[in-house]
Amino acid sequence: MNDAARKAIDLALAGNVSVIGEIQGFTDEELLAATASEQLILSSVAVIKVLKDLADGVLEPQAVQSWASFVRNGIVGPHNYPVHPLLIEYDSEHEDAIADAVARMDDIGDLIDGVLSNDEIARLAEDLAK
Repeated sequence: MNDAARKAIDLALAGNVSVIGEIQGFTDEELLAATASEQLILSSVAVIKVLKDLADGVLEPQAVQSWASFVRNGIVGPHNYPVHPLLIEYDSEHEDAIADAVARMDDIGDLIDGVLSNDEIARLAEDLAK
């Protein structure tokens, strides 16, 4: 198992956006091997952390979008094909709210839905905290 890959994935699942670049440096095989023995679960706490950091200006929107794309799709770009995505599950207690928040963050930069207002961020965080 690749301990560095597993540590980076665990940090990403804890809401650490800055490790996405590090995760991009691993091959699909390294990432899959690092996660083969355990389930990957994204918690509402991690998503709230990312939303708060975005609202506070600690994180750049593009970095948040890259993180959201990873936790939503289990892959990071650029891609060497074939792609073998990681299976990242959402905490079952807040699954719908996590899915909604991650999908909105993944839309950052999109021509139509590309901006999250502070009001929308607050609403998403509130839904996650219920």
